[in-house]
Amino acid sequence: MWSSREELAPGAVMTHRMKPPAVLKRALGTWPCRLALALALCVLIPVGCTVIVGAVSDGCPEPNPLVLERHLPGTYTGPHGMKIRLAPGAPRDEGADTLRVEKWPFDLFAVDSTGKAGQDSAGKARLFDGSGDWSYAEAETSAGKYPRLTLHFNEGTPKEDVPSTDQHLMVGGTPDNPELYEDEVAGGCTNATYRRTGS
Repeated sequence: MWSSREELAPGAVMTHRMKPPAVLKRALGTWPCRLALALALCVLIPVGCTVIVGAVSDGCPEPNPLVLERHLPGTYTGPHGMKIRLAPGAPRDEGADTLRVEKWPFDLFAVDSTGKAGQDSAGKARLFDGSGDWSYAEAETSAGKYPRLTLHFNEGTPKEDVPSTDQHLMVGGTPDNPELYEDEVAGGCTNATYRRTGS
């Protein structure tokens, strides 16, 4: 219950028994004011949390130059059952297969969030299982340097769905949990992020 004292003595400490300010007591004394306050809190708390989370991260992956080549070997899984395995790198002219892919798209940018991975304009899925090699380098842009993976395919099946040109993936995540994703996406976030799921 509230104390009947109106003022604090010098040096006194306010406790739960102190009388609330008269303005606050009058404002909270009516049920319409209490209802309005409860509704305002229900609206403002979720909105505030959403704004804060949005300010911290927009949800899109970003390159991380702290993720180095030595952090990358392992197996990564992406959407629609796509897999990529990176073995420790070797010079390309040695002919060592340091890259293996499963259900990999002929065109990385044809991968979307609807399940139409690697389809051509006629709706035919262009996916292949193959092997090749990979390399890591820092690409130079107007925004600075960022880590990028280059994939070169030597063989695969079906043969006609193996790209003859190199593909590129950005390197993000953290050194302990690296992520790979499309090199560049115009007008939004990537639809295909590959997360490491094994060694």
